[in-house]
Amino acid sequence: MKASDAAYYASTLDIQIPVTADVAFRLLEATPWTGAARPGKCILTPTMEILRCHVGEDDDEAFAAIVQHAAGR
Repeated sequence: MKASDAAYYASTLDIQIPVTADVAFRLLEATPWTGAARPGKCILTPTMEILRCHVGEDDDEAFAAIVQHAAGR
């Protein structure tokens, strides 16, 4: 998605939410994704740091990563 695409999409929404674009294509380089399989869920901090990515229905890994990160603050 280009920045112009994101701006157009945002202008068509009835609600106010941010629409972002990876114009420099840096997102995949900044994630732990190896290309072998796409993760099902990634846990992000408020500053958009990826704490952990995992697959499956069980969110125990996600909550554990959040608790561990919060404990280190």
